[in-house]
Amino acid sequence: MWNQLVEEQLLLQSEIAARNKLIRRKEILEEKLHSQKRKKEHLYQLLTREQQDIHDLDHFSFINLFREVTGKKEEIREKELAQAAEAEIKLNEAEKLFHNFQADYEELMQKLQNPRWIGLDQEWELLMEKKENWLRSYSHIQSQQLDSLQRIQRELDSLLVEINEALEAGKKVNLKLKKAYSHMQSAKDLSTWDTFLGGGLIATAMKHSKLDDSEDAIHTAQLELQRFETELQDINDLAADGLTIERGAFLTFADYFFDDLFSEWTVHSSISKTMDNLQNVIGSVEKTCAELTEQSEKIANQQTKVSGEMDSLIQGMELY
Repeated sequence: MWNQLVEEQLLLQSEIAARNKLIRRKEILEEKLHSQKRKKEHLYQLLTREQQDIHDLDHFSFINLFREVTGKKEEIREKELAQAAEAEIKLNEAEKLFHNFQADYEELMQKLQNPRWIGLDQEWELLMEKKENWLRSYSHIQSQQLDSLQRIQRELDSLLVEINEALEAGKKVNLKLKKAYSHMQSAKDLSTWDTFLGGGLIATAMKHSKLDDSEDAIHTAQLELQRFETELQDINDLAADGLTIERGAFLTFADYFFDDLFSEWTVHSSISKTMDNLQNVIGSVEKTCAELTEQSEKIANQQTKVSGEMDSLIQGMELY
C-alpha cells in the first residue's frame, strides 16, 4: 500500500511541478511583454522627435540661416542623423524582441491547456488524505521519518532538473555570444583592411555584411539570454535556504550592454569597444554556468546521502 501511494505521489508531483513551472513562466513573460511594449512606445516617440528635428533643419528659419553662415548647420545635421539612426536601431531591436516574446507566450498558453492538469489539485488533496490515514495506522516514528526523507528527495530531484536545464540554456547562449563575437572579429579585420590597406568598395561591402551577421547573432543571443534568466529564476523559486544563483548584477549589465550595442558599432563605429563588452558578457555567463555545475554536484551528493538514509530506514520497517 505504501509503495503504491509513493508511486502515485511521484507522478502527481511531477505533473504539478510541470504545470506550476509554466504558470510562473507565464507571469514572467507577461511582465516582459508589458515592459517591452513600453520600451517600444518610448523609442517610437524618441525616433519621431529626432525625425522632426531633422525636418526642421531643412526648412528656412533665421536660426538655420545663422547656423549655415557660421558653418554649424552640417555639424548639427550630422549629430541629429546619428541620434535618429540610434533611435531607429533600438526601436527595430525592441520590436523584434517583442514579437519573440509574443511567440513564446502563445506557445506557453497552448501547453497550459493540457487536459491532464484538470482537477490535478483535487487529486493531490485526496492522495494526501490517503497518506495521512496510512501514517496514522502505522503509529511508529519510522513512517514519519520515511515520508520526510521522500519529500526531501523529491525536492532535490526537482531542483537538479532545473539546474541542468539552466546549464543547457547557459551553454546555448554562450555559443550564440561566441558566434556573434566571431562575426564581429571578421568585421573588424575587414574594417582594418578597408581603412589602412585600401580595401575599397568590396571590403566595405563585406564589412557591412559581417556587421549584419553580427546583429542577427546578437539578437538571437539576447533572446537566449532572456530565456537563461527565466531558467535561473526557476532555480531560485525552488531552492532551499543557502542555495541561490546570483543573476541580478550580470543581467543588469547585460541589459545595458544590449541596449547600446547596435548604436555603438553602427553609429559610432566602435567595434572594438563592443567586442570588449561582449567578451565581458561571455565571461559572466561562463561564471554563472560554473556556479551551476558546482551546485549540481552538491545536490547529487545530497541525493546520495538521503537515498542511503532511506534504504537504512526501509530495511528496519515492514511496508505493505
